Amino acid sequence: MTTKKRLKCFVACAFGSNEIDSLYSRVVRPTLRGLGIDSIRVDQVEHNDHIDRKIFQLIEECDLCIADLTFARPSVYFEAGFAEGKGKPVVYTVRKDHFKPREDDLAGNWKVHFDVDKKNIVAWSSSKDSSFATRLKRRLTLVSAPIKRSLSGQASLDQERKNFRSLSVAQQQSQVMRSVIRALAGRRYRFIRRKMFPIDDPNYPHWGSYGVVIFGRFRDPDAPLVSLEVDPPISDRYWTKIGNRLAYKGNLSGCSKLEGRSSMHLVVFTKPRSRSLLAQKLSRWRPMGDSCLQCNLSGESRKEGAVPTLAMISPVLSEKEFKIELSDVLNNLLPRR
Repeated sequence: MTTKKRLKCFVACAFGSNEIDSLYSRVVRPTLRGLGIDSIRVDQVEHNDHIDRKIFQLIEECDLCIADLTFARPSVYFEAGFAEGKGKPVVYTVRKDHFKPREDDLAGNWKVHFDVDKKNIVAWSSSKDSSFATRLKRRLTLVSAPIKRSLSGQASLDQERKNFRSLSVAQQQSQVMRSVIRALAGRRYRFIRRKMFPIDDPNYPHWGSYGVVIFGRFRDPDAPLVSLEVDPPISDRYWTKIGNRLAYKGNLSGCSKLEGRSSMHLVVFTKPRSRSLLAQKLSRWRPMGDSCLQCNLSGESRKEGAVPTLAMISPVLSEKEFKIELSDVLNNLLPRR
């Protein structure tokens, strides 16, 4: 069961003002709390750091920001700009008498600066302004909604990854196999045979033989075959053998009737494996995108027209993410007919 994360809101405002402090304690903080959001003011955080570094840290850790522009504090503008630069949504507030300039305000401390006065600023009249509380809540609800949806989706994804990691290796491999079978069935592919290959690697847990599952498109003899391996050994001798069979036979079916048919060889590792590692083992394969390699058959293939393609997915983080990546690979290499 995942713990629901509470949003954090950095509040930038003038310090040393009884009016601002009262507004914060009476309206801003209770409104945030009512929405399930923790409010943070740097002057109320105990720390032993340089104030600027602490402000940067708090803003980077927050999900959104409130910037009250009352009294035109340069630090507030700076913190709001830093938050926007970090992609954090900023809700601007100000006392309502700061929208028009004053003749006696030569320093401009009683007027919102021109570069932000076109923003949809939430105005307030006093710390007891009930309408401000209503409008602030409405604005914060609007701004925080997509953030909460994103966090909810991430929490769900984290739970799916945790569930997948909790499975045994055999269960993970079985889940991968089912996903591939269903995806290929949607492209009219069906199981043809399982080809066993001897393994001379004593370090491999299933030392003895390894099975490759072969699929073909129903009633379409010209369609490329699909061969699937889940967590195969990564020894040089094994991959040299696989590479030679693909290069000279076109596929791994081991059936004389199917020799010369082009194929896509799909390799899935439930644990992290380097694509560059396999690329080094398959010297005759040239890169074709981030996850695919295509066999360079110049002068090697005994069967003309057979161009095997190798696609690798590693690692499998969750069933949902695997299905998405698998769909991308199949759409690229096996377009629907």
